[in-house]
Amino acid sequence: MEPYTLIDIVAQGTYSTVYKATYHPTGAVVAVKQYDATDGKQPARHAAHELRALRKLEEIVEGEPKREGKETFRNLIHLLDVHHDHTDLRFKTTNFVLPYHPLTLRDLFKGHMTTFDISTVASTFAMLVDGVAYLHRRGIVHRDLAPENVLVGQDGVVRVADLGCAWVAGEEDEHERPTPSEQGEDEEDERRRLENEEGVGTRWYKPPDLLLSSRTYTPATDVWSLGCVFAEFYTREHAPLFAGESDIEQLGLIFGALGRPTKADWPEIESLPDYGKLVFLASPSRPNSDYDPDSESDRESESEESEAASDIVDGADVSTSLPPERRFQDIPDQALDLGKKMLMYSPNERISVPKILAHPFLCNVPRDDSGFVVALDVEMMARVSKEKAEREARETQEDEEGWEDEEEDFMQVA
Repeated sequence: MEPYTLIDIVAQGTYSTVYKATYHPTGAVVAVKQYDATDGKQPARHAAHELRALRKLEEIVEGEPKREGKETFRNLIHLLDVHHDHTDLRFKTTNFVLPYHPLTLRDLFKGHMTTFDISTVASTFAMLVDGVAYLHRRGIVHRDLAPENVLVGQDGVVRVADLGCAWVAGEEDEHERPTPSEQGEDEEDERRRLENEEGVGTRWYKPPDLLLSSRTYTPATDVWSLGCVFAEFYTREHAPLFAGESDIEQLGLIFGALGRPTKADWPEIESLPDYGKLVFLASPSRPNSDYDPDSESDRESESEESEAASDIVDGADVSTSLPPERRFQDIPDQALDLGKKMLMYSPNERISVPKILAHPFLCNVPRDDSGFVVALDVEMMARVSKEKAEREARETQEDEEGWEDEEEDFMQVA
C-alpha cells in the first residue's frame, strides 16, 4: 500500500486489522487500520461509521483551541490519511492511517497485576473521560468503549480510538434512528434492525438497554461502558466486571450483581424491544421449565418478586454482591460512589459525563495550563511496553513449540 509498508499486525478485531507500518518519505512509524469489504457488509458499514466520525471531528468549530496539524483533540485519535484499494470501481479495502500507539489500556492492566495508586487511576480515567466528553460535544456517541479501544502513547497520553461503532447525531443510517418504542415492528424491519445492530459494542461493556435491543443512543450509552472500564482498575487481576458469553448471560451477570431491575428504578424498561422475552428478567431464580406464563399463581408470584426486587436494587453494594473473583480490591469510597453512579439501569439516572469530571474522585486531577490532564509517567510507559514485548515473545515461542509437538505427534501416528 504505497507509500506505506506494513510491518506487523498490532491488533485483530472482528471487522478490521491494525498494522504497524512505516511511511516511506519520512520513515515515520504509523498505524494502518484496514477494513476488508470482501468479508461482507459489516466491515464496510463499520468503516463508514468510523470515517464519518473522524471527518466530523476534523470540522473546525469556532471557539475551540488551535490545533496542531491534523490533531483534533489531545485525548482522541485523529486521522492522518485514508486510502481505498478498489477493483472494478468497487472498494475492496479501506485503510485508515493513524498515529501509532504501542499500548492500550488493556496492556496497562496487564502490566499492573496489583492495585494502581489512586493518582494513576484518576489521571488515566480523567483523560479517557475527557476524550469521551469531546465526542459528545460534537454529537458523537462512541458505542464501543472498552480497554482495548483506549490507546496509551509513549508520551503517557490516553486517547480514545476505534470509532467503527460510532453514532453521529443527525447522520444516522436507515433503521438505526432512535425510536421511543419498537412495538409494531414487522419481520422485515426486525431483520434490518438486527443486521444494523450486529457488532455494535463489545458485549462486556454494553449497557443493559442495548442488550435488550434499544436503538436509542445517547451519552448515557457511553457512561455505562465507562463504568465497566473504571471498575477494572479495582477488580481482581483487572478482570472484566461482567464477562458473559452471550447477551442473556451478560444480563444475568448484571442482574446478579446489581439486583433485578424493576419499573420503579427503570421506568423505560417496558418500551424496550426484548422486554418480556426473557423470563428471568422478572424472576431470575425460577427455572424456565417451572414457569408457566399462563398460570395465575406464577404471574402473581412474579409480581411479588418484582416488587421485592426494588429493595435489592436500592441497597445493592457492587463491592460485595459480585462473585468473589470479581470483587473489588482496595477501592476507595469515592471511587465506589462514582462507579455506582455510572452503572445505573436507567439511562436517565446515570451520571452525566460533565458530572463524572466534577466528581470528588476526579475533580482535583492535575491539569496543565491548556486544561489537559497531565500525562502519565513515561518511565511507567516504557516499563509496560518492555513487559508487553517480553510477554508476546514468550507467547510466540510457546505457540511455535506447540506446533512442533503437534507435528511430531502427527509424524509418529503416520
